[in-house]
Amino acid sequence: MKRLAFALLVALAPALAAAQDYPTKAVHIVNPFTAGGPTDLLARAVGEKLHEAWGQPVVVETRSGAAHASPPTATRCSSCPPGTRW
Repeated sequence: MKRLAFALLVALAPALAAAQDYPTKAVHIVNPFTAGGPTDLLARAVGEKLHEAWGQPVVVETRSGAAHASPPTATRCSSCPPGTRW
């Protein structure tokens, strides 16, 4: 009986982990090119679809010149938790 209970627990553990909601806060997309360009329009279109799918706000930030910066410099945000800024 203990083996059956253990097997059931092991079988259901991934389902319990998958039930967590993500994201729980706003998601930021950093656009490293100029505003109004093709990458900005694409980022905003993707942001709208992500907002519809996740039900969380998606913010598109335009940072001109960030394309040539290293990723930690271009996406630094001290108030954003890890995983909410792309």
